[in-house]
Amino acid sequence: MKGRDSFDGQAVYHIYQRTKDGFLLFYRGKDYIIFYTMVAVAARRYGIKVLGFCQMVDHTHLLVKATSLDSIRRFVQHYNKSYTVYFHQQYGTNGELFDGPFGIAKKVGAKAIRTAIAYLYNNPVEKKLCRQAEAYHWNYLAYADNPYPFSERRNLAQSSNAFRRAVREVNDFSSRNRPLNGVMLSQIEDSLDPEEIKRLVDRIVGIYKLIDYPLTLSFYGDYETMLLAFHSNTGSEYDIDEEFSPESDTIYYRIAKAAVNLFGKDCFNGILSATEAQREKWAARLANYTRASRRQLFKFLHLPRPVPVRAEAPSSSRVPAPPYPRSPR
Repeated sequence: MKGRDSFDGQAVYHIYQRTKDGFLLFYRGKDYIIFYTMVAVAARRYGIKVLGFCQMVDHTHLLVKATSLDSIRRFVQHYNKSYTVYFHQQYGTNGELFDGPFGIAKKVGAKAIRTAIAYLYNNPVEKKLCRQAEAYHWNYLAYADNPYPFSERRNLAQSSNAFRRAVREVNDFSSRNRPLNGVMLSQIEDSLDPEEIKRLVDRIVGIYKLIDYPLTLSFYGDYETMLLAFHSNTGSEYDIDEEFSPESDTIYYRIAKAAVNLFGKDCFNGILSATEAQREKWAARLANYTRASRRQLFKFLHLPRPVPVRAEAPSSSRVPAPPYPRSPR
């Protein structure tokens, strides 16, 4: 891995991790937020300072400062192992989830670090998930300026009993340096309405405090200046061998929405653990609703190869856009 040969305590390190065979990594909102808390717990344990974090559908980016390369290695191994266990339990899969070894590149000097920061936060812009970096939920950029960018702020005393219990439970997990888990979040989701769930996600981001926003902003001066730089320049990355496709990742949200419409809201609990033959049948039906390519369906369904999907007559049914926050309030 680039950057492994010599360690520089003043440098920032760009960590890039993708899934084995390019499969999807996140299917639901709770997947993103659970992974976020796992990374936060690992960062505390190994003394890692995080300047940037971006979760894409099939890979992740981190910008960190650390005390040694060994601490970075242990940090990555910790959250990878935790999320792999969660993913297999949640979706009934097995085997390696992440491709290895992870990519790492050393960034020395303010200019190189600013370029890496812009590149990380603009990843969703490059994949056409949003027009501006701060509109994407899972790079957590909007939280640098507003603790409730995707929900309506409300005093805790004015919230429902269920919401207050949820916040207490999240605080308890965080205080004991434990990540959230799927069973806990599922129980919480069942007790809250959609707006409360959005507000709880915003709370979780603030409670776990993964990203050191003052450190990140120190390379720009303030939030508005940083955004202006992001809007003017997407940044670049030449030191990591990252696979990049110019296609929009919005197709995977369309596939997910179509899967729920076709197979029910609980379909993700068994869709990846089904037989290969069954998943190939589902791919054919999903292709009809989404017009996704064979490669995209193979990624979504964790099939070992692109499946030969036979074209069917277009359906008159329109699949609505995914319930995805496009811009902070």
